[in-house]
Amino acid sequence: MKKRIAKSLLALVMAFSLCPSAAFAATGGGSLNNGGVAPAGLEIADTTYVASYNGTNYTSLQGALDAATSGGVVTLLDNVTTPAGKNTWIRHSGTVLDLNDKEVTAGHQCAIGISAGVTATVKNGKLTGGSNRTVEMHKAWSALTLKNVTVTPAEGKHGIGVKDRGNSLKLENCTVKSKTNAGGIYDYGVGSSFILTNCTVEGDWWAVYHNGSTAGFTLTATDSEITAMEGGKNTGAIYISGSVESTERDNKNSINLTGCTVSGPTGVEGKYTNMTLKNCAITATEKQVDYVQNNNGPTASGFAVASTDNAVDGASPKPEGAIAISGGTYRGLVGLSQLEGINDTYTEFQEAEYEVVGGAFSMNPHEYKYAKYEYELRGSDGLYRCAHSGTEKTVVGYDPATCGDRGYSGNTVCSFCKEVAVFGHSIPATGQHAYGEWQTTKEATETDPGTQERSCSVCNAKETQEVPALGHAPSADWQSDASDHWKVCGRCGAELERAPHSFGDWKVTKEAAETEPGTRERSCSVCGATEVEELPALGHAPSASWSFDVGSHWKACERCNAELEKAPHAYGEWSVTKEATTQAAGLRERSCAACGHVEAEETPKLSPVPEGGSGWVESNDGEWGYVEAGEPVEQGWKEVGGEWYYFEESAMQTGWAQVGGDWYYLEESGRMDTGWKEVGGEWYYLEDSGKMATGWQEVGGEWYYLNGAGEGVEGAMATGWKKTGGEWYYLEDTGRMATGWRSDGGTWYYLNGEGEGVEGSMATGWKKDGGKWYYLAGSGAMRSGWQRVGGTWYLLNAGGPAPLGAMLEGWQRVDAKTGRPTSANSWYYLNPGSGAMAAGRWVGGYYVNASGLWVR
Repeated sequence: MKKRIAKSLLALVMAFSLCPSAAFAATGGGSLNNGGVAPAGLEIADTTYVASYNGTNYTSLQGALDAATSGGVVTLLDNVTTPAGKNTWIRHSGTVLDLNDKEVTAGHQCAIGISAGVTATVKNGKLTGGSNRTVEMHKAWSALTLKNVTVTPAEGKHGIGVKDRGNSLKLENCTVKSKTNAGGIYDYGVGSSFILTNCTVEGDWWAVYHNGSTAGFTLTATDSEITAMEGGKNTGAIYISGSVESTERDNKNSINLTGCTVSGPTGVEGKYTNMTLKNCAITATEKQVDYVQNNNGPTASGFAVASTDNAVDGASPKPEGAIAISGGTYRGLVGLSQLEGINDTYTEFQEAEYEVVGGAFSMNPHEYKYAKYEYELRGSDGLYRCAHSGTEKTVVGYDPATCGDRGYSGNTVCSFCKEVAVFGHSIPATGQHAYGEWQTTKEATETDPGTQERSCSVCNAKETQEVPALGHAPSADWQSDASDHWKVCGRCGAELERAPHSFGDWKVTKEAAETEPGTRERSCSVCGATEVEELPALGHAPSASWSFDVGSHWKACERCNAELEKAPHAYGEWSVTKEATTQAAGLRERSCAACGHVEAEETPKLSPVPEGGSGWVESNDGEWGYVEAGEPVEQGWKEVGGEWYYFEESAMQTGWAQVGGDWYYLEESGRMDTGWKEVGGEWYYLEDSGKMATGWQEVGGEWYYLNGAGEGVEGAMATGWKKTGGEWYYLEDTGRMATGWRSDGGTWYYLNGEGEGVEGSMATGWKKDGGKWYYLAGSGAMRSGWQRVGGTWYLLNAGGPAPLGAMLEGWQRVDAKTGRPTSANSWYYLNPGSGAMAAGRWVGGYYVNASGLWVR
């Protein structure tokens, strides 16, 4: 910290030693005595910079302005109030003060002053207050331009927006808005000028004022609004004064207004002043019209425009000035001549020179010889306007008619007031064109007409004519689909003469057999198209009675003698027809529940059980038991004579028995059964251990499915469709799992064989078998005819020589809807290998359309 202070003091000493003493003169505010400049390297706490010039910041506006000795831009950095008791001046020509959207407020007489002989510009901000004026132009030959500046003077009669003692004042896009009893912009210079462009100037007294002690003043305002508010009855919006003496010395004053809006108790009053007013709206707000001759000062009230003088003799006012008015509106009196009784009150009155060449007025200017031509009351605003009587006229906007276009006679414009005296009218077209040769703009087609046009060489008008459609060129051959036939236009490919087929009688082309369908066909007498229809297979005619052998039974087809419904015998329980004794063998038999075949067998004669020996014994209640070494078998399995038996409470069990969680079947003789067994109309498979099987079981090289728990009758052999493990299988009536092709309900399915995925599972999607491709839907059903797969069309055989459903390739003559062979000229091309139908392209020298049909 000590080192930093030492460095700062050293920098300060160096600054004092290197800078001239004039740089530290008291020229403005701020905490430094060098004009508010912050020397490089000097750190000053809490310094506020308000302006900058040429890269240097200043703590006072005056300091920055004084630094601009060669002109240039001074930029305000913050809102600032000038010091009390001291005005802030622009002292160097070429200075531009950029307010930078900030505000300068006067702390003394004015917010900003322009020194004598200085040319300066102030722009982009606000200038406010001042005990005497807000902007002061000091003495002669100073010039100031204000751009985009709002000037607000202080209240009171000394509050003036801009006070000019110099030579030239320009305001561009500025607003001067006075407060109570304050004025707008005032001039006291000799030969000076005000130029206003797009400005708003308001004064509670005069908005624009020139003091009559000097002359040669010029006011030029364009597209500006100038308003005197409520300061006094005789305080006009614009008051430009003069005198005989100043006029003789400095020449007359001049007012030039273009497109301005002026309002006040009197709009414009000038003494010894020439005026040129173009397209202005000037309104006198004071309804009580008055004029009092009182030497100098404003004398008129209630006038839109008035030229007055400073005559001492009240009886002889003689205003001097030339007033030219062209266009605009003027509400209030124009000239002293329009004041009622002026000549009676002022007997030696002589009017200034007024020349009116257009515009609208509260009083008729022609009556007062201001206007050369007559005026009349015209318009809803109750103002007098040129009557266009006796004035020269010109025609504007004439447009001659041509052969194709209407013309316009033009408007008749009054050369005096420049208004339209008579509006024109439309001139009909002549209608006589000079056409050239026809040019085709749209070629005619078979069904749509074309167009041709020609142009007029005079007016370029166009005539359009329709060219008739060409009509179709029907093909010699018919095209056809399953229901209709038609011809094709040789030019555009359109279908023509479409009509339903006219079929004759059916003719059988292949007789149906028991297992294979037949076919029949009929032909259209018009196009020759052939419709082929499948005749359903006849099916078998099973015999009423069963045929059988030792192991199975079946019915015979009465037409082809095929074995039908062949199945193992469904034997019931054994029934004893003759009881075995110790003396003789017994007999038992069982019959097939389906065909009635009876199987009989002898039961061995009983051996007496010796005391302490082994053998079968029958209790008094008919139950059988087994004695081994003199002791009865009470519980569990027992092998007797190579067969297994199950005992509970010394009694031999029969029928279903659950042992250790598994099921076993014991015949009526008590013998444990193995292999296939029909019980209660259901087939079961009993393993070599006698245990009832569930799930998949391979028996004799074939697979069977035995229902598990929750799948119907537990252990029962399944038939028909079965879904397990997420796959579908088909089990024949014998229970055998099917593989390969299988027809069910007239629909073909494919069950995977060994090495084709999951053996026996139903295939879906594309399947290749025997060198041919087939398509199986999600349901497993084999498709035929036209099929769209993945956005591509394929043809699967629906009646040709290939296997049913096989994917076809190459050229095929088939029906467009069914895909069946047809004699109609209906050809399609299936890409070899992929089978995809060609569409919208050439195949060799042939073209197939977007539907795949060969058209040329």
